[in-house]
Amino acid sequence: KYLMEGTSFRELAGVSGDAMIGCFNYEGKTALYVVNYDTEYAQKINLDFAGKYNVTVTQDAETKHVSGSSLELTLAAGNSALVVFE
Repeated sequence: KYLMEGTSFRELAGVSGDAMIGCFNYEGKTALYVVNYDTEYAQKINLDFAGKYNVTVTQDAETKHVSGSSLELTLAAGNSALVVFE
């Protein structure tokens, strides 16, 4: 229903790659649900943040903690990752 092109939203300043991203409140924190929009090929999705943040990334039933001003995700065709800002 909502499409934001060429703008930032909350902690997310930019995206490169063919992705669909949902942004929502997750227990009082910003969470991004990042989906590889390509259903045939894997791809790298780069998220650029508005500053340096600590995030928790859950992908393929594994969780890792990352700190930085950007995040690169490698997603299989149609796969997704949950990114929660701490």
